[in-house]
Amino acid sequence: MPCLLPQSAEREPNRKSPRPNSTHVTKENSVPGSLLFSAEASHLALNPVFQLKAVLVAAGLINVAIYQFWAKPAVEHLAPGSSMPARAKVTGALSLIIWIAVAACGRSIAYF
Repeated sequence: MPCLLPQSAEREPNRKSPRPNSTHVTKENSVPGSLLFSAEASHLALNPVFQLKAVLVAAGLINVAIYQFWAKPAVEHLAPGSSMPARAKVTGALSLIIWIAVAACGRSIAYF
């Protein structure tokens, strides 16, 4: 199977990744979220959908840690065109499910 990335997208040893790291994204999203939460903290803390969202966010962050320490080392050493290891597929599928559920909970908070 051919490599799906163009030659220019392959990583060079000293070149930084164009993607922001997860710490930057987490900080960027947690500040507005904290401000929105503080406006109605007593109401939101009792909302079952918000509680579910908080649990799902924690699960998503745990899934990121699992990927970083368990699946990423196996992915980094793959030859171009190799199939993904099962552990990377599982953590990727879990990530999609968890974060879509977080977004759905976030949209549903107003209705409960």
